This record gives sequence, C-alpha cells and structure tokens, in this order.
Amino acid sequence: MIIDKHYELVKWIDGLLGCKYQWGKIDCVSLAIGGIRTIFPESFDDLNTWDTKEGALREYTRHGSLVEYLQKHGWQKIPKNYVQSGDVIILDTKPMQTASVAIDGKCPLIDPDKGVYMKSLFELDNWQAFRFVGG
Repeated sequence: MIIDKHYELVKWIDGLLGCKYQWGKIDCVSLAIGGIRTIFPESFDDLNTWDTKEGALREYTRHGSLVEYLQKHGWQKIPKNYVQSGDVIILDTKPMQTASVAIDGKCPLIDPDKGVYMKSLFELDNWQAFRFVGG
C-alpha cells in the first residue's frame, strides 16, 4: 500500500474509535467500506446506502454473501499470513458475516458498550482476508 494511503487509513480509523453503532455509518459493512474508500475511492459504488437494519438486510440479500460480493468485484482471497493494511477481513459470525478492514495487524470492530475499537487479527477466530486485485 502506498504510504500516503496508509496514513489516510490510520487517520480515518483514529477519528472513529469509540463511536457507537449506527446503521449505515458505524456498522460493520459501513466501517469496512469507509476504510477501503480511503484507499480506493470508487469502491462499492454499486451498493445502496442504508440507515436501518432492514435497509442493510435488503442490500445483503441483493448481493449475496460478503465473500461472494468481494469475489465478483475483483477481490481475491489471500493467506492470513500475507494480510496487510487495506485488506478486507470477513469474520464468519452468526447470523451474518462481519466485515472489517486490516490496519497494521488489527481491524476495527464494534462493541455495544465500547463502540468502535481495534482488535488484533491474531485474536480472531474463523476469518478470511481479501485483497483487491482489480476487475
């Protein structure tokens, strides 16, 4: 990743740490999209915005799983030991997958009490990483 883009990604997440959950702004997919757009501004332009759980579920249903969506749009699964800042992280959570973005060996997650916080990728279970390769 280009150093300037890395700086923008770090600056972006620093401004969100502690923010509380809000559909369409501070939910897992919105966070991942926001992080990726600091690097690739035109990414995910085909997604409609949402501000409710129902709106988010409509988009989820329209596009299929997060993994399917990424693979259709030029993102390739990579081995976990090759993850770098800017890669998309998909956690296999229930009832739906959780999306995030890698930043210096960590990824932002959302806790109902703490809000947005960073967690080491090494502390996560059942996750995959994807890198944009074009397409």
